[in-house]
Amino acid sequence: MKVVSNAGPLMALGKLGQLDILEKLYETILVAQKVYEETVISGIVLGAVDAYLIRDYFLSEIFKKKQVQLINLQSEIEIEEGEKATIELAISEKADFVLIDDATAREVAKKYGLKPKGTLKVILEAIEKGIIAKDRGILLIHQIKRRKDIWIKESLCDLILERL
Repeated sequence: MKVVSNAGPLMALGKLGQLDILEKLYETILVAQKVYEETVISGIVLGAVDAYLIRDYFLSEIFKKKQVQLINLQSEIEIEEGEKATIELAISEKADFVLIDDATAREVAKKYGLKPKGTLKVILEAIEKGIIAKDRGILLIHQIKRRKDIWIKESLCDLILERL
């Protein structure tokens, strides 16, 4: 299974100390070089603890960075460069799905025939597959709601919590 990730899910799960969920669900995650620079290089400069955790997953080759050229998405001005690179990589790798939290970027991904999943869907999938217990998943979603450094809408968290 080919999985490509944008910065948001890596950072959110890194801040929660839950990057191992990705490893257990997908084994290997492809990441655009631009996203590596955002999550690791810039994160370390800012002193973000999750940047060091994410870097460790690159060092262990669970996360694999790849250079990508923008071919299809040059004109997509409504999304950021990292999101463009992520979607472009997912297209070129014929990814089974792309991990991306930003709503606009998810819509762009769908426009190009990709299947986007966000951090919350990853947590739900981990619960469904028995990787984490349901009560642990609920706790993680409550943590996401409370944290100001994870940019997932509280209303979306509430929807998922109702589903659980």
